[in-house]
Amino acid sequence: MRHSLPTLLLLACVAVPVQAQTCKKAPPPFLPALLPERVAGMPLEFTADPGGGCMSLYRPENAEARLNSIWAVVTLDANTDDTVGETAASVLSKFTGPDVSILTMSDWPIAFRQLVKGDEYVALMGSVKVTVLVKNGDHGQASADLAARFFEAILPKVPCG
Repeated sequence: MRHSLPTLLLLACVAVPVQAQTCKKAPPPFLPALLPERVAGMPLEFTADPGGGCMSLYRPENAEARLNSIWAVVTLDANTDDTVGETAASVLSKFTGPDVSILTMSDWPIAFRQLVKGDEYVALMGSVKVTVLVKNGDHGQASADLAARFFEAILPKVPCG
């Protein structure tokens, strides 16, 4: 699966004309309001405010299932980088490097990195930065599917002036 993932990610990126996508920066919204109450059957467990943003935990309700089931930590922050987030092309130029892949979710480019702590997906859209860290994921389709569900719920709520 590992060898085919970059190919799938490239195809996902090419399938959408990213140069036409824009999201003019508007004042950041109240970030916790962007969070869905439930995703993939997992409730919003709690939200913390670590200095201006918000971090939320989505885990299975069953304590035993939490040990082996896929779950996620979602972090929302203000996008303070003036050069990134208004166009898909700017996001693509920001996330270049050998350890980062780009895929498209909710018609917006998303950076993907496989980290020791989990599979990390990052979107910079308008004035908002969304990070979905998938825990107990498979570094492939199951992780991407869960991340996509969060982006589908959050990105349409991001104000694009």
